[in-house]
Amino acid sequence: MKTINIKGKEYVTVNERLTFFRTNEAYAGWSLETQIIDLTDNRVVMKAVIKNSEGRVMSTGIAYEKEDDKNSFVNKTSFIENCETSAWGRALANLGIGIEANVASADEVANAIMKQNEDEFGQNHQVKSDAKKSYKSFLQALDLMHEASTRENFDEFKKAARDEAKEKQWSQYEVMTFKKKLDEKEEEIFG
Repeated sequence: MKTINIKGKEYVTVNERLTFFRTNEAYAGWSLETQIIDLTDNRVVMKAVIKNSEGRVMSTGIAYEKEDDKNSFVNKTSFIENCETSAWGRALANLGIGIEANVASADEVANAIMKQNEDEFGQNHQVKSDAKKSYKSFLQALDLMHEASTRENFDEFKKAARDEAKEKQWSQYEVMTFKKKLDEKEEEIFG
């Protein structure tokens, strides 16, 4: 199974565990079922159950997700689905799939690292610092663009900026400010 290296350790994603479970002959006829244990307007607890072909419970996994989790953009729209995926990952790991190095999935570890970097106000300073550096470097690059820039180069730059903003998690203010400056530069160069 493919792994992701996080801080020097290898972790398997839930997707890899699930693919292995669904395609491996040893698990033919087995089921993966999900039960909602608790659900409110903004949080959910789920239990995934893996049963063999005779219906005997072979493994379980529990997960908890909040809609307003500051570290998860996915949870803002899909906290229930994300919780189900997490529960599957735990159940599959408890069955022994993808635990060569660690029981935790790559997804769980990445989220835990984000939470460790938060202060008591829920602010992730490492992410904010990286985002601010990224934002400033793109602003500087935008300032250097001039009339000699081609439409193709400008469009590639816009796409790169969009991708960077998502990856580095620019704040809404940074995104809006950059978009405004980008529109102004586009008007200046191309009319």
